Amino acid sequence: MSFPARAVFVLLVAATFAAFFVAQRLKSAPLVADIQRVTQHFSPNGDGRLDVSRIRVRVRKDDDVTITIVDAADNEVRRLAEDVPAVARQSVLVRWDGRTEQGVRAPEGVYRVRVGLRRGGRAVTLSAGVRLDTTAPRPSVFAGGPDGSEWITGPVAGRVPFRVRIVSERFPTQIRVLRTGIGEPEQVSAFELPAGEREGEWDGRAGAAPAPSGTYQLVAAVRDVSGNVGLSAGDGARPGTVRGRPGVSVRGLIARPPADPVRAGEKASFAVDSRGRPYRWRMFRAGEPKARRKGRRSSGGELKLRTPRGASGLYVLDVRTNRRTTRVPFAVQDATTAPLLVVLPAITWFGLDTLDDDRDGLPNTLANGSAAAYPRLLADGLPDGFTQQVAPLLAFLDGQGIGYDVTTDLTLAASRAGLSNERAGVLLAGPLRWISTEVARRLRRYVTDGGRLASFGAESMLRGVSVARDRLLRPLPPTDADPFGATLRPLREPAGGSQPLQPVADDPELGLLTGVDELAGFSALEESEPSERVRAALAVIDMAEIEAAEAAGEQLPPSRPALALTEVGKGFVIRVGLPEWGARLKDGSEPVQQLTRNIVDILRGTTPAIRTF
Repeated sequence: MSFPARAVFVLLVAATFAAFFVAQRLKSAPLVADIQRVTQHFSPNGDGRLDVSRIRVRVRKDDDVTITIVDAADNEVRRLAEDVPAVARQSVLVRWDGRTEQGVRAPEGVYRVRVGLRRGGRAVTLSAGVRLDTTAPRPSVFAGGPDGSEWITGPVAGRVPFRVRIVSERFPTQIRVLRTGIGEPEQVSAFELPAGEREGEWDGRAGAAPAPSGTYQLVAAVRDVSGNVGLSAGDGARPGTVRGRPGVSVRGLIARPPADPVRAGEKASFAVDSRGRPYRWRMFRAGEPKARRKGRRSSGGELKLRTPRGASGLYVLDVRTNRRTTRVPFAVQDATTAPLLVVLPAITWFGLDTLDDDRDGLPNTLANGSAAAYPRLLADGLPDGFTQQVAPLLAFLDGQGIGYDVTTDLTLAASRAGLSNERAGVLLAGPLRWISTEVARRLRRYVTDGGRLASFGAESMLRGVSVARDRLLRPLPPTDADPFGATLRPLREPAGGSQPLQPVADDPELGLLTGVDELAGFSALEESEPSERVRAALAVIDMAEIEAAEAAGEQLPPSRPALALTEVGKGFVIRVGLPEWGARLKDGSEPVQQLTRNIVDILRGTTPAIRTF
């Protein structure tokens, strides 16, 4: 090796040893700055919990300090203080809100604190890290014990075991119990599980009393070390967004009717959940006070009952235990064929019931956009509108001795039978709040080919739904037009309260308004826009509005009928947009009875006449 080479080698060795000894000295020397206290985990998400990391820096000697947040690659993210006077052994407090110099929130991760000493001419990156974390835990709740079988309780609500998946080992888990079946969710109980505990029990109480029958949801709130709180089901959770199976069903007595009409004299299959209690049952025809059949059973389960022989009609099964009662509707069809077909709104009945089918703690109803099974146990008993809309109409037909066939919209959706030109008329008994696209198309074709159809009730046939083999799927929001082209206005109350409906169009040959001069007693109207196809109609006439238009020399306001007979192709549709129709019929209003009989006569192809009721 030449002399210059040896000299270079010696210098390199010497430099290496010097650097080593300097490093060792620096390691053993006291730090020029350290972190006295820091919020190591924080979540700058604006929820008020650990939104800021508080950092206290202390220096060995008096100096002017610059404090900076740097990322894992030692890149500057945010300067928190610059040339701030610092006194030895006293801390400098700075706060980091998780923002970068550009004002945006920094990505999640671990950041470090760099301290620069202006007079000391040094900068050190301190080893203590600050974790920015805005991801909340994602807990889930499973009610009902290990196999999930204990999610149903009753008739008196008892203890319901549950398990929470993902909990905090440091903080307790907050549990809320919500009643979700009626209106907005209502909290009925709240308690907590100790930190790290995954299993618990709801005692089945709402306040000081046992929880009433209904659908409930267990919601877990889990907090992590950064202050993020994750919910198993968020406020206003929609079907399909809830993790786990947090649903609890408190049941006293509940029954399931058949979805399709049952042949007269044959057995109808029901299901009854009486929570193991004996019960009594009675079978009534709608509008009749006396039971056609009755009996007892020692406990719940499948209930097969022979239906009465005789004319087609609407029936109610009444089920009672010592303290509870429920009733469900069903249809009976005799062996003969009548010219008039009555269609019951079974899609609406099953689709609006508040039963929880999938155990997410939310009612499976078409109204909240979820799928609904059918036939299903009816948690609410008789459907809304049954007593005041549907039953009075069929009881009136029975009282008038008018024979009819009966079916449901579910049955029509499952079969192409039932709608043919041989059928004189179709009566939709109560609003079909949802209707399958196929049934809507068939009804329109039936009318345009010359059929006659009457629809009773507001908001009918404005929403679509898909009908699968045992489930109602993909409910759609309402449109403003029905399948027959009528544009409908939202349901309203007349100004000044109930006002009489008066004729605004009439065709004496049809006879719709025979024996009726005006129609009083209605405080809710669903009106249709004016149409040249309307042949006969009743509407509320606002005289004040007419007089104002006349005084101003303006065009008179159009009449918007709440009851109208409209031509559609070769046939016609009679639309009764008066949801109180059944109640007035039940009360014995003679104009309502006369108009109902006129509508039925027109559907059957007979001439209306003035009658005594």
